[in-house]
Amino acid sequence: MTSALTSLARIGVRLLAVQFLLGMFLNLFVILPSPNPFSGLDPAGIVSLTLHMLLGFALLRVSVAMIWAARRASDPIGIRLSVVSTLGVFLGIFGGLAFVFNRQNAIFSFIMASGFIVALPPMVILWTKQSPLSSSSNSVETTAKMAEPKARMVIVAILEFLVGGIVVVGGSALVTFSVDALGKVLGAVHLVLGFAAFPVGYTLWTGKARARTLALAVNIATVAFSTVSEGILSGTGSLPSRAFFDSIIGTGIAVLLGLAVIYSVTQRGAATFLRKSTIQPFDELGQESPRNRNKGSI
Repeated sequence: MTSALTSLARIGVRLLAVQFLLGMFLNLFVILPSPNPFSGLDPAGIVSLTLHMLLGFALLRVSVAMIWAARRASDPIGIRLSVVSTLGVFLGIFGGLAFVFNRQNAIFSFIMASGFIVALPPMVILWTKQSPLSSSSNSVETTAKMAEPKARMVIVAILEFLVGGIVVVGGSALVTFSVDALGKVLGAVHLVLGFAAFPVGYTLWTGKARARTLALAVNIATVAFSTVSEGILSGTGSLPSRAFFDSIIGTGIAVLLGLAVIYSVTQRGAATFLRKSTIQPFDELGQESPRNRNKGSI
């Protein structure tokens, strides 16, 4: 991977993170008027909605630049990943604009979220993959082997952060819009599970040995409780019909992402990486780490 492509991917991931936080803010605290979303909005709503839209087009610009950077470097893998990411960004922009200007139809919100999920993993791979040009010829193969499982685990960590964000948003909506105490209690449990996902994502990102156990526990609980709670809500009428439909979409996305995390951390490569990551016998250039050399000299 070229340094230009890596830098663009790094910028893209950061913009996607800001875009996700802005989307959560809009979903929780801003009610968009219909049919004109800018009429009647308070200053905070106008600023956040405008930034949300501008960031979407900035992401499209970055993703297209990634394609050109990969083409200039004659990097076929980089081209494919950049194209996938660009398609995801375009899908997210389409869903977002259709949602804002089409009476906030929930299906377009689902399309926008799907575009975000499609765009993120390729950017993370391009960001975290070690460039062969930055390593000596004798260490390229070793570096690539070490970088690959780490890159995959970074993607799993980001998926876990997404699970936490979606469940927190859903729990907040349940507490806010539920018409009875049962719905508010279910929302409070969602909030606990959602916030628990963030430290789990951090342990996955840093490769802690306990990350696998924590990820399995939190995601199994999240998937099971989210599924059961939707069944309860469908029979009790704790949410208005529009809010309930939005809840089903959000829960479906969170459950799919949670299952993806469960599947990923149970794979042999992930389990091996997490077990070995607490004590690295070699540094990034394939040399024995000072920590292990010191141990051998005692």
